[in-house]
Amino acid sequence: MTALNLQNISLSFSGVPVFTGTSCEILSGKYRLLGANGSGKSTLINMFCGLVQPNSGVVTQIEMADLVSDTLVIPPDLSVFAIFSLYDKYQRNDKNLREQLIADFGFGDYLYKTYGNLSQGNKQKLKLILALSGNSTWLFLDEAFNGLDAASIEVLNGVIASSTRPIMLVDHAQTCSFEGMKTLRIENCGLSILE
Repeated sequence: MTALNLQNISLSFSGVPVFTGTSCEILSGKYRLLGANGSGKSTLINMFCGLVQPNSGVVTQIEMADLVSDTLVIPPDLSVFAIFSLYDKYQRNDKNLREQLIADFGFGDYLYKTYGNLSQGNKQKLKLILALSGNSTWLFLDEAFNGLDAASIEVLNGVIASSTRPIMLVDHAQTCSFEGMKTLRIENCGLSILE
């Protein structure tokens, strides 16, 4: 069980504080991360993934995180097949689960398309297939439901419900139907766990 820890972290952007002396231990589980727009939800996830460093304090960073986020940049001229091949080369996923997710998301027709030629919904499906079939300790889903059709939303909700991996989810539209999530709230430059 891998806990996430924040120890007296502070972070600001252009003089605007996001976190001020924040400490928290987040045990393995499924969490919904709440907070106002601009409160630091994506920033927190990016800190855990090592993409953002606090100005001070210590953050437990996941060595290999699976992340669905707009911060994930995929070259537009890379084919979906090539992306999967890269993941295979570095043993970053469960190939059987990936094949199942390709079928479940109805993504089979797009394997030889380039990333840049995919619709926004299919780009999101690709990011989900990569992350959901990954083999890291934590799964971070930052607005993962954005751009998905109703059938894909149902698939993602099912995967979240059945996953045994710890998950942190940002979902402004509250599309996630899984009821068993704990809640993390960011407000007043701090983070709290709500029971």
